[in-house]
This record gives sequence, structure tokens and C-alpha cells, in this order.
Amino acid sequence: MTHTRPVLTVPPRMAHPAQGGVARLWRQLASKPLGLLGVIVVALALVAAVAAPVAAPYDPVQTDFNAVLKSPSTTHWLGTDDLGRDVLSRVLAGAAASLQASLLAVGLAVLIGVPLGLVSGYLGGWFDQVAMRAVDALLAFPALVLALGITAALGPSLLNAGIAIGVATMPRFARLVRGMTLSLRTREFVDAARAIGARAPRILFRHILPNAAAPITVQASLSIGFAIIAEASLSFLGLGVQPPTPSWGSMLKVGYAYMDLAPWIAIAPGVAIVLTVLGFMLLADAVNQVLDPGRKRR
Repeated sequence: MTHTRPVLTVPPRMAHPAQGGVARLWRQLASKPLGLLGVIVVALALVAAVAAPVAAPYDPVQTDFNAVLKSPSTTHWLGTDDLGRDVLSRVLAGAAASLQASLLAVGLAVLIGVPLGLVSGYLGGWFDQVAMRAVDALLAFPALVLALGITAALGPSLLNAGIAIGVATMPRFARLVRGMTLSLRTREFVDAARAIGARAPRILFRHILPNAAAPITVQASLSIGFAIIAEASLSFLGLGVQPPTPSWGSMLKVGYAYMDLAPWIAIAPGVAIVLTVLGFMLLADAVNQVLDPGRKRR
């Protein structure tokens, strides 16, 4: 009688709808009205940011003292500001600054927070205690106040604003990924991977991280919306993009002083901020519905 030795195999990783490909994900997003609206708004914001140098009807930093505080007209669709600059051109150019800072911030937060959360949740012990206490110390500060303090220390600029917002956002990713790792490291497919000799880096990045991708994606979409608001707040206070470079926050600061005479100076960038942030919020909610198979679809 012959005996065959059982072969231990690693069960496949948990699947979610996005694993069918990017095209399938977009189809599922497009099937949800609010999700489709979010995609359209985000796409328009990205197009405005990229195409601003070509699409803007005027030079956004060019002053015209013969057209100071002109109300919206066929010549200047959104009017002009206190220096005669075209508001529409500045709103389009400001989209680039806001999205650059927000994408830099979220990219930095993901780059630091995700590996930190993975390693901390998987190793546990003293490393987990030290890392999470440091994260808790950052979480003790309101995110916007922390970003304000970091930017004040580094100096006002678009790059420093992005770094500051990224540091303030990072703890959310670290906490989220740590919690997912604590849950996933005891699953059968992780035990099977250990049994066949897989090392910790392979387990983390080939088995645990793909199964934490859905909440990370949703958190990233939400964080971009927060980063846009934070960048506008820093620019409003003079710690973000520096004049004469257009920024939605700096435009709000100028418009605030002319609310009685020329409200369009503040209304235009304010509406741009609200619509862009709303677009990312709707997109995040739709992505959550698509990537979370346990959530009831609407």
C-alpha cells in the first residue's frame, strides 16, 4: 500500500469586484448615479488642472487696472478681481495648485502610513507599541492645526503645504492598515503561507496588503477631499501657495475683503472647492460600495 504525502497549498486571496480589471470597476461605478456624478466632477477638476494653461482665456497673473472689479460679463465670465485679473482663469489655474498639493499629501500619507501599519500590525510587540503611541500623539492634534504648525515651521510654499498635510493625514492610514493587518494575519491563507515557508515581506505585500486595498482606496479618496480643504485653509492664511500664483484659498482671502463690492471673487473659488470635495466624497462612497462585497448595493 502506497501513501501519498499531502501537499499544502495556499488558498487564494479573498476576491473583490475590482479584481476583474479596471474596466469592470469603472463600469460598476458608472452604474451608480451618484458615483457617476463623482467621477464626472473629479474628471472635470483634473482636466481643468491639466488644461489650465491652454483653456484659461487670460493670463491668470496678468493685471489690468482698467478692468478692476468688473462684474461677470461676456468678456470676463466670472468677473475680475481687485487687480483686474480674470477670475475664471485664476480658478482654472488654482485647480492645479489644489490638486497638486492634495495628491502630494495623500501620496506621502499612503507611502508612510501603509507600510507602518502593515509592519506594526504584523509584528506586534514593542514595535507596535512604540509606533502606535507615536501615531496617537499625532492624532491628538486636530489635523488642520497640525498641518498649520508644520507649514509654519517649514515655511510657506506649495511643497511644504503638501508635506504638512501628508504628515497630518498619515495617522489615519497607519491606524486603518494596522487594524486590517491584525484581522488578516490570523486568517487561514496567511497561516498556510507561513507553513510553506513564506517570509514576512511576501506575506505582507502578497497576501495581506491586497486584501486591505479596498479600505485604503476609499480612505485615499476621502483624504484627497480633506487635503483640498486643508490646502485652501493654509493658502487663506498665507502659508500655502504664494502670490501671484493662483490658489483657491488665496482667492478666498482676497474675495473676503470685497464681499460687498465684488462677491464673485470669493464665490467662484468657494464653489470650486465645494464641488471638487463633493466629487471626491461621492467617488469614495461609490468605490466603497463596489469594493465592499458585504455592503448592500443601492
